[in-house]
Amino acid sequence: MINYMSDSTFILILIFTMIVTYIPRMLPLVILSKTKLPPRVERFLDYIPIAILGSILLPTLIYKEEQINISFDNEILIAGIITVIVAKFVKRVDVIVITGILVTIILRIIMK
Repeated sequence: MINYMSDSTFILILIFTMIVTYIPRMLPLVILSKTKLPPRVERFLDYIPIAILGSILLPTLIYKEEQINISFDNEILIAGIITVIVAKFVKRVDVIVITGILVTIILRIIMK
């Protein structure tokens, strides 16, 4: 049997969830906006977005059919490598994304 909660309980849960999510995001911004971080710390923090992106994308690139596949048969891995090379020279996100999409399409047509 399913128990339904009242509207007021749902709204309270929603509000408290918003607060609990907002505080850890806002506190560092408020605290760090008033201080100047050492250059070494700033350089370290610059690597966090790319590390997170890499950890999200790497499994997608190397897994094919639920197995690790680091070979020329893995068109997604090849497209990812080509896209990273393009990204090294071109600093525009739109060009990088379009390159990744087009290379993936071309490789899928060629390899199938």
